[in-house]
Amino acid sequence: MEYSKGDGVRRVKIDLKETTVLVTGASRGIGKAIAKSLLLSGARVAIHCHKHRESAEEIASLGDSRIFEADLSKDEETLDLFQRVLQWSPNLNVLVNNAGVFLSAPLESSLQEWIRVWDTTMAINLKASSILCKEAANYFAQHGGGRIISISSRAAFRGDTPEYLAYAASKAGMVALSRSIARGMGKRGVKAFVVAPGFTRTEIYRPPDRLSRQRFRGSHDRRHPGRQRRKLCPLR
Repeated sequence: MEYSKGDGVRRVKIDLKETTVLVTGASRGIGKAIAKSLLLSGARVAIHCHKHRESAEEIASLGDSRIFEADLSKDEETLDLFQRVLQWSPNLNVLVNNAGVFLSAPLESSLQEWIRVWDTTMAINLKASSILCKEAANYFAQHGGGRIISISSRAAFRGDTPEYLAYAASKAGMVALSRSIARGMGKRGVKAFVVAPGFTRTEIYRPPDRLSRQRFRGSHDRRHPGRQRRKLCPLR
């Protein structure tokens, strides 16, 4: 790790050469930023995407990487993703569980539609992550250790609006999953971490209606983006 100063700003340069990382959902949003930073730091990156191949290719051009397409709503494709990454680079060091969906399921919707959204959300946000965690934890334990980093959300701790119960529950599940891995496998060199960002304006955020936009705006302080208004929406 090196420190440099320029224009009065202190910058940190991290050398990640000899480090191989699998980043899910790396073609857009937070995952894209993670993959880009890793590549610029010298890491070898397995870039997972589902539909946005062109965006993934843009990131892949930055360094030593390969694109892996997979539909994480399907168990077999999730498992196959991990196995293909190991075939490409048998020295995997880090798993970043970033892929996720943010689907609206109003309580007023039909039970069939509500269940469909819950099933899809849990399959991608939590079940796929758990499959990858299982495979990575076993692999790391047998190969000298490794790190699992899961991108959760502040919704895991403070909840979300009624339209996004499934999203909040799935992200809370990621927290419990990561803590359990850290607790049970830390002594074997498997380290698990959770990053829980506040609101980040990426492609995943799509307010479904005017009411939801009003609720969102009412819970945030416009003077300080990302800061919660405690009077309107206190932490519990």
